[in-house]
Amino acid sequence: MTVTLDDVHSLFHLPIAGTFFTIVDRDQVTTLRMVMNALEVDELVVLKEFGDTRDFHLKMSWLRKVYQELVDAGRYQVAARAYMLHLVAFTDKSGVYIYVRYLSLFSDLDIPCWAWEVAALTMLYTALDVASRPDTRQLADYLSLLRCWIYEHFPHICERKTQHCAAADHCARRWKARQILSEGVIEYRRRLNALTLDDVIWAPYTCHRNHLPFDVSLYSGYVRWKSHVARHLPERCLRQYESHPQLPLEILDTPVAVQQPGQCQDGYLEWFPSVSHPTVIPSAAASDVPEPSSIKASSDPPPPPPPPDMFRVDKENNINNKQT
Repeated sequence: MTVTLDDVHSLFHLPIAGTFFTIVDRDQVTTLRMVMNALEVDELVVLKEFGDTRDFHLKMSWLRKVYQELVDAGRYQVAARAYMLHLVAFTDKSGVYIYVRYLSLFSDLDIPCWAWEVAALTMLYTALDVASRPDTRQLADYLSLLRCWIYEHFPHICERKTQHCAAADHCARRWKARQILSEGVIEYRRRLNALTLDDVIWAPYTCHRNHLPFDVSLYSGYVRWKSHVARHLPERCLRQYESHPQLPLEILDTPVAVQQPGQCQDGYLEWFPSVSHPTVIPSAAASDVPEPSSIKASSDPPPPPPPPDMFRVDKENNINNKQT
């Protein structure tokens, strides 16, 4: 399984095809004027927000407050910019601050739409690639997409809460974030390891197709945003499209509908563990660590002590001489 263009399209109703864009960093004066003109807020208010964030950032709570004030004042055109920035904003690793430079994309809402969906998915793929490395401790960028994708496909992984929304609204609106589990990462890993085929909702958007027709989400190839390039391979996760999983070496001409969980091509389940990580905590890893009671005393002589630190010895001698 993976996050696909179909997931982004159904969750946020973002356009798949559109105009590519490039974000340009600006100096403080230009950035200040851009925020003042786009959101129609006073200069002192923006300067205070920059001072609170210690950079050219906006807090998500501040942006929601500005949005509500604009809606209450009936300034819907300006409020739409704040809403769009909050919807598609890429946050830093704190998950609280939004980069101001993306606001320039909403200065004119009448221009042809940008390829937001491709940009969001590419950035998420890049962030997940970085997060899978051993020296990475945090995950940033478009985490709203990842969170809502988990809510849709894995109802037993984390706590989730639904809220009322219209049937034609984007699917992400029906989810409300909950607090993380008090047990921490270990509990999430345990739940991931305990997943079965029946615990996964493979095609959660079936009922939503009446309001959002299936578009070009089956595109297979490269997606790009700025210098980031990733591969989008829907043929590797056909079950998410209610089709029969097949080996990737075979060309899919006519998808076969899935009749029951676990149905797949012969040899697929034997092939899949060879190219993937079926469990988060391998069972062999725990058995490789010896228990304290099972550690036997060695008959080999103890290793020689390390040589003395000459710098420390000289330093101690100098101190003693000074005291004398």
